Amino acid sequence: MLSPQFEDTGADGIRLKFTIPTVVLAVAALALYWVYFAEVVGLVKGFGAVVLGRDATAILGSMRGAVHIRIIGDTEDRIEQAMRDHSLPREVAEQRQVREDRMRPRMSRRLMHWEPTDEGRYHLIIDSTRISLDEAVEENVAAVEAEREMVDLDVPPEERSEGSPGDDARD
Repeated sequence: MLSPQFEDTGADGIRLKFTIPTVVLAVAALALYWVYFAEVVGLVKGFGAVVLGRDATAILGSMRGAVHIRIIGDTEDRIEQAMRDHSLPREVAEQRQVREDRMRPRMSRRLMHWEPTDEGRYHLIIDSTRISLDEAVEENVAAVEAEREMVDLDVPPEERSEGSPGDDARD
């Protein structure tokens, strides 16, 4: 049985087809966001964490010490990478890439009310198709360590924790 579909044309002129399960999933994701927002922020403040996903920048946007990293890549290189990493035929990888490139930013704009392509929101932008995974990890770690040093400089020495990251009460 086919799911009912409807189309939407955004301000950018791109037409997208949605199915009812896709819309239900998006609404469920938004509901989970509101339910778990405080818990996510509490965990990150209490223990430190790596929160993956485009909208993590919106959720943790103003959190002191948070490092926002955007992963980008040339479209053709990402298609090749998807074909290689997921054993996809070119046609499927291309279709998936087009869908992802249209849907993900649009969902961020509509559901989270922010612009995920605004480079000013990120501390670091990494082109994952131009460097190795190990190099990308090193860049991420360096950015987090630099931010931690900057946060520590803002905290008087008597308030700094000598314990593990996230153990102090300064967040």
